[in-house]
Amino acid sequence: MAVLFTVPFLLQACQTQQAQPQAQSQPEPAAAPAPASKPASGVTYSTFINPELNIFSYLAEGNQSMALEDQLVAPWSMMIPVVSPEDGQQYVVTNCLQALSTAQLGIAPESPVAYPQFRYGVVQCMAIQLAHNMEQAEYSYLGDPIIDGSFLQQMPASSAFVVTEQDALRARSSQGSAAEISPVVHYQPQGDYSAVFDLGFGSQTVTVLARGDVNLDGTEDALLQVTNTEYNGTYRLSFLFVVTKLAANEPLQLIGGY
Repeated sequence: MAVLFTVPFLLQACQTQQAQPQAQSQPEPAAAPAPASKPASGVTYSTFINPELNIFSYLAEGNQSMALEDQLVAPWSMMIPVVSPEDGQQYVVTNCLQALSTAQLGIAPESPVAYPQFRYGVVQCMAIQLAHNMEQAEYSYLGDPIIDGSFLQQMPASSAFVVTEQDALRARSSQGSAAEISPVVHYQPQGDYSAVFDLGFGSQTVTVLARGDVNLDGTEDALLQVTNTEYNGTYRLSFLFVVTKLAANEPLQLIGGY
């Protein structure tokens, strides 16, 4: 289970309750320093939106040509009852903006069974909002592809998929990589923008949802959807990670996520 952290330029960290134990939140990542060098003046990197970045399966009238901003307010085909952990106040989530607002306040579904579906919706909605607001980058060190066999070796330990409190503690305190916490048994690409990492006890499916300047510092960032699935159980949850690189040979840096 990945460690949760904040997207400071979008929402505060969501302290939602989950069906299974989760590693505790990490401190908010420090602001990334500016890269040491930039390419020639006038160079820009076009934004990329993966067609999988959508909420069509949730919409009452799904439209493949619907713009990102329209998906944020379009009504869903379902209503998800949620309840505040503080005062027991009940709400109903029926679109992306409502899902993002309730998640920001730590409000979760009444039924634990509905939590994975709710979380997936929040991840997609948050990525849609970030992608809609991102701009073209002036410089980039991410390379292509972002996801390869060494991907988890470049990701920090705080993003590792763990199932025990002992591993969660190691992930929180480690300065190493996610692969050191949960070693990769097998790597399988899934098209141009996705891959599955077999960890033995479960898998991490990683998909590049978008590329562009998310935090408006001029550097290209990537929105990554990571779905953790445990083989011998029912655990399956999606996460959003925002990553960047400050130099071509440096590892990926987390600049936010949920």
